[in-house]
Amino acid sequence: MKVLKLIAIAIVVLAAVVGLLFLSGGSGSTTITGDKGRLMEKMKGELLTEWNASQEWDTDLFDNSLDRLKQNRRELGDGYQTLVDLTGELACHRLDSVMMAEWAKSDCDHTQIEVYGNALDHLLAKISHFNSNADVNKMKATMDLYRKARSLSSRNLSLAPRFNAETDQWTSFASHSSAIKRQCSDIKQSPYWANISNITEITSGLAQIDSRLQAAKGAYKTRLAREIIAAYEPLEPHETDRLAQVHSRFLRELGGDNDLNKFVQNY
Repeated sequence: MKVLKLIAIAIVVLAAVVGLLFLSGGSGSTTITGDKGRLMEKMKGELLTEWNASQEWDTDLFDNSLDRLKQNRRELGDGYQTLVDLTGELACHRLDSVMMAEWAKSDCDHTQIEVYGNALDHLLAKISHFNSNADVNKMKATMDLYRKARSLSSRNLSLAPRFNAETDQWTSFASHSSAIKRQCSDIKQSPYWANISNITEITSGLAQIDSRLQAAKGAYKTRLAREIIAAYEPLEPHETDRLAQVHSRFLRELGGDNDLNKFVQNY
């Protein structure tokens, strides 16, 4: 009986110990979960407050936000990536806002746009999976269009004929002109054109494409005529038939040139 009594007491004690361990483990788990949740809410609130208070793009704020999250990565657990993505969303929204506002200005500041472009590159270097973010895609597409439009609007449209006296061939101005006009048309038909269509530098430059091409064509025609004359003038004996063919093509493509016309007549 004494043995049975001792066994019974031992069972009761063991059950009590197991119960205490279970309660202790459960209580500890709840505390950890609660701490993570409170830390996550605290940091989320700080992020929202800081980004809402800033009306401009702030690279230091972006970097400091990510650094602070990294310092608490272990304590945050799975919540770390959630807050990184929140930082990315806040940063993308702010950068998109300031970029679009600058592009909407008639006197858009190119230097400032390039600063924002560098900021976008910096953001993606830090949070690479945001390459598929909708705001990021819009900013990248608009930036690409902006750079193409700005380049074309200020581009020198002249073309060197490069007449080849051996083959009687020259660079086609018609092809050159068509390519330029196609680029201009593609820019204006882009779904992102509305984002940059108020910029005077760009709209004015693109509007002058046709007149600038006409001026470039005149300079090209004069230069080609001089190159043909320079190539055929020293030939002995004169190759009248070849020159006539070259002249005929010149007339079809570009119209007449007084100096070349006289040269051909007197050849």
